[in-house]
Amino acid sequence: MIVKFCSREEAERTPPSPEVAVISITDADADPVALGVSWMGVLRLDFDDVDPGHMINPFTKAAVLKRYSPMGSDQALRTVRYVEGMVKAGAKGFLVHCEHGQSRSAAVAKYIGERYGLPMDEGDLRFHNPHVYRMLKEAEQVP
Repeated sequence: MIVKFCSREEAERTPPSPEVAVISITDADADPVALGVSWMGVLRLDFDDVDPGHMINPFTKAAVLKRYSPMGSDQALRTVRYVEGMVKAGAKGFLVHCEHGQSRSAAVAKYIGERYGLPMDEGDLRFHNPHVYRMLKEAEQVP
C-alpha cells in the first residue's frame, strides 16, 4: 500500500484504480474535482488552507476565520473513519489531493503514512498544514 498526494490538476489526470481510495480536498467555495469513475472510494472534503493555531493576533485570526473555513472536527473524524474503512476493505493505496498538492493533502498523506506505516509515493511533507494534521490526530482518539 502506498500514499500519494498531489495537486487538483494532477488528480484530474490520474487514471482511476479500483484498488485506490481518494481523498479530494477543495477550497470551501470551489467546484468539485472531475475525477474519473472506478476508484475504490472517494471522500470529498471542502475546507480552506488555513491554520488558526499559528495566528497570534486575535483580530487577524477573527478576520481570517470570517472569510476562510479551516478543517473542522467533523471533517477530520469523517477522514479518519474513511481511511480506516478503506484500509479494512483492502485498499492498495491512497491518492490525496488539494489545490496545489502541498499543504492540506500533504498533512492528510502524512497522517495516513504515519498511522499505518505506509510509504509516500513522492512529495515534500515539510509544508504540510499543521492544523489539518492536528485535527486528524485528535479525531483518531474519538471512540
